[in-house]
Amino acid sequence: MAWFEKLAIVVFMVLFMECFAWAAHRYVVHGWGWGWHKSHHEDHDGWFEKNDLYAIVFAIVPIVLFVVGLRWEPLWWAALGITVYGGIYAFVHDMLVHQRGAFAGSPSRAISSGSCRRTASTMPSRARTVPSATASCSRASRPC
Repeated sequence: MAWFEKLAIVVFMVLFMECFAWAAHRYVVHGWGWGWHKSHHEDHDGWFEKNDLYAIVFAIVPIVLFVVGLRWEPLWWAALGITVYGGIYAFVHDMLVHQRGAFAGSPSRAISSGSCRRTASTMPSRARTVPSATASCSRASRPC
């Protein structure tokens, strides 16, 4: 494969994953998967929350693609695109928006303030019953 074909697959997969993540968040985690995702809308002690199980489950796909991609190269590059998206998502969403990890307590509330308003108005009614889901933005209130 030429370098531009590899790059095209990676970029396509990053863009595809943004669409997939939107649909999965709207229809899975705020639907039948609310049992895990609810922890993302609640205060908790410690580094991990039940919602982090989604990252583990969703990591199975690129792991399989990396292995199969050893036999058919395009799948390896697709797996890399998914992995790149996962890294971007973890950095922007978890670290900046929700101030997890090294960014805990950082002045990034401006990033999440618009997200709070948008998410609170578009989430299912059962999600709106979680007090922190519609509260003002802070580390304690996790809008999405």
